Amino acid sequence: MKRSLLSVLLLSMAVLTGCAIQGPVPLDKAYWTNKPESVGVVVTKLPPVTTHKVGSQGLLDMAINNAMAGPLEKHLSALKLDEFRESGYVIEKHFAKQGVPVKFIEEELDLTKLPKVKKAPKGTTALDFASLRNKYGVDQLVVLEAIAAGTVRSYYGFVPLNAPQGYFAGRGTLVDLKDNKIHWLANTTQQVVVEDPWDEEESGYPHVTNAFYRALEAGKTGLIRDLVGTGDQAVSSNR
Repeated sequence: MKRSLLSVLLLSMAVLTGCAIQGPVPLDKAYWTNKPESVGVVVTKLPPVTTHKVGSQGLLDMAINNAMAGPLEKHLSALKLDEFRESGYVIEKHFAKQGVPVKFIEEELDLTKLPKVKKAPKGTTALDFASLRNKYGVDQLVVLEAIAAGTVRSYYGFVPLNAPQGYFAGRGTLVDLKDNKIHWLANTTQQVVVEDPWDEEESGYPHVTNAFYRALEAGKTGLIRDLVGTGDQAVSSNR
């Protein structure tokens, strides 16, 4: 059977995030008037930086494509997603400026370890975050997810249809730990064209690396802007 590898990946990650609603949920303007007692900001377990392949591919095609992408895969695996954590620091500072007791939680949250809700009401998550209320000592939690990162490339069978592009997909959720209500949810998917020539293995794929970090930066900035607005998106993340 032929399928899109990237579609399968994102579908599986959507299941892990456990949101009962998939569309964006803008933050109510009244939120900053009726402030929560306390908020935590956490980044989930980061995925590997890798190649993602889109298009109709059989098993043999996948094997060939994976082998051909081996050198690029090795290069990407050495790149880091640490910059994504900066979005958490910026959001932490914004909540503090609004007079909300807030803390950035240093440990990465593994969503796969949270229990699932059998029948999640509309507007809530399908994962039960209740145990984190006592663990983190907060009433609400901003959860920042890097879902997939690296490059994305289209194929027809074993034939590549374009050059790799820098790629980042992420999600941000503000969830109430008392009842799993979603106060805010935003998704971001960024693809950045790689300048020619892209296939420069001997020099460390500089154009691919640049495109990846541009996609990461755009995704990170987009989530910050969606939650806190344009006014604070340039806040320094220095700790």
